[in-house]
Amino acid sequence: MQYLCELSLLDGERFMHFLPSEMAAAAVALARHTVGVEPWPQELRDLTGLSLEQLGACLDPLTLAFEDAAAYPQQAVRDKYRASK
Repeated sequence: MQYLCELSLLDGERFMHFLPSEMAAAAVALARHTVGVEPWPQELRDLTGLSLEQLGACLDPLTLAFEDAAAYPQQAVRDKYRASK
């Protein structure tokens, strides 16, 4: 999730108009999807008051940023999370 949030900082123009809570929720949903679990279960809908459809406006560009991360000229974020800690 932190990787996705930091990745969004590389393309600030695309993500600047989203609330921090929307960015965090979209990052959680995408991270969950990436590891093969239900992206946004009922419990998260109940806790946040947000549906997956409501997150779509933020989730779609975040997914594109994740998919295009290898092509970004700045690779520090990828390198940071690639290294085992």
